[in-house]
Amino acid sequence: MKYRNRIIPILLVILGSCIDPLDVNIDREVNVLIVEGAITTQPGPHFVKLTRSAKYGSIFDGYVRPIAGANVAIRDSEGKVVLLREVADSPGVYATSADFKAVVGKSYTLLISTLQGLEYTSLPEKVIQAPQSLALSVEYKKTQVTEKEFRSGLDVLATFDDNPEAQNYYMWKNNGTYKIKTYPEDYIGRNSEGDPVPQPKDCCEFCWLEEINGDPTIRLLSDNNVNGNRVTDVAAFIEDDAVRFYEKYLIRIEQHTLTREAYQFFNLLKEQLSINGDIFDPPPATLRGNMINLTNPDENVIGYFRVSDVVIDSLYLTKEMMAEPRPLRRINNDCRVYKNATTIKPSYW
Repeated sequence: MKYRNRIIPILLVILGSCIDPLDVNIDREVNVLIVEGAITTQPGPHFVKLTRSAKYGSIFDGYVRPIAGANVAIRDSEGKVVLLREVADSPGVYATSADFKAVVGKSYTLLISTLQGLEYTSLPEKVIQAPQSLALSVEYKKTQVTEKEFRSGLDVLATFDDNPEAQNYYMWKNNGTYKIKTYPEDYIGRNSEGDPVPQPKDCCEFCWLEEINGDPTIRLLSDNNVNGNRVTDVAAFIEDDAVRFYEKYLIRIEQHTLTREAYQFFNLLKEQLSINGDIFDPPPATLRGNMINLTNPDENVIGYFRVSDVVIDSLYLTKEMMAEPRPLRRINNDCRVYKNATTIKPSYW
């Protein structure tokens, strides 16, 4: 029987306050430190999450446990050290203060000391300045999945002027807000015998949902072939899932700058995720990030401590932008059953 460890090697920071895990499988790796986190030029708090993978015979496959009680700090290139605090009720998650943010031109190093006396450091990462402007546009996209099924939605395109004086690397992240309509009065429940019976609910018909990474694709760009030019590339694909476009969808695109080393790491990760079959062939050692065990440099530490300058733009997406919008799906339930749903209308809506 073949066992695998399910680990989380990357945790990308969205607007400096939310983290979005990307799950992958790694064979043969046992008791591996996983470092997940980033800081940006956006206001904090920014987060670093520390976990360690483990196996427990045939009972637990891919068990991951948090590393609590560690000393975690960030040191900049001028020698200033900022201590992170462990978040209450979230063991292994460490946060900067809300007023902390990275500065363009400075380099930052992540420092970790565990209760077991192990010390880790990242290689220094420099904050590269992002383009000063970002413009968004959309294109309808329809892709055949099977003979009778297709995916459709909107490609969100980012246009910007690349800096001709340097080699630049970019990553796009996205989040969104949308309104949904449900029919709680038509909810069907179960009686004591388990038979379906009408059980109307008093609330609620309308909700707004916050969505982090509605498009979870790793989207990267190197300016090797476009250096100094005006660039347009796909920053996100928002699928028409028959729910999102009841009214409109507010997409917020973040363009993050990367160092060459960070780009190479995330690009390799993207390639591995696209492999059919065993996604970690070539072996996982090729995914080694920028974290080092100071006493045992040969230890394979998974993850990458990333620093980025960020520029943000937003755009309302509507079903009128699509050539063939899907019919809305009828949801006979309280809209608050959806994750991150609220009945409070956002001020910008």
